[in-house]
Amino acid sequence: MTLFSILSPQDLMLAMAIAFAAGWIKGIVGFAMPMVMVSGLNSFLTPELTLAGLILLTLVTNGLQALRGGAVAAYSSVLNFRVFLIVGGLMLVLSAQLVTMVPSSVSLLLIGGLVSVFCLVQVLGVRLVLNQPSPRIEAAMRG
Repeated sequence: MTLFSILSPQDLMLAMAIAFAAGWIKGIVGFAMPMVMVSGLNSFLTPELTLAGLILLTLVTNGLQALRGGAVAAYSSVLNFRVFLIVGGLMLVLSAQLVTMVPSSVSLLLIGGLVSVFCLVQVLGVRLVLNQPSPRIEAAMRG
């Protein structure tokens, strides 16, 4: 099996262009790469390939972003946010199993709804403040 048995050269170039645009947006605002990639790649790729591309590129870019301050700072951040990261990793593994079971139109509707709620909260200027670190709240926010 070769790469071009999965993707045509045109699909590969379009996926690379979308990934570049998503990375460019992430570089400017610091987030939104997954939203751009899911909406762009899912328009012409299968959900499985979209998810694979999203996970791989997000892992690489977040790793590079985390290491900008050096390995010691990255390790310190991992220790500080370990509950958040563990719950996020578990949710990633569990939700990835649903990709083949949920129609792509439903998954796009769910993602679009959550993104819309997030944008509304941002536009309204709602400030969520956590006075003390709480592993329960970290886990609930990630889950």
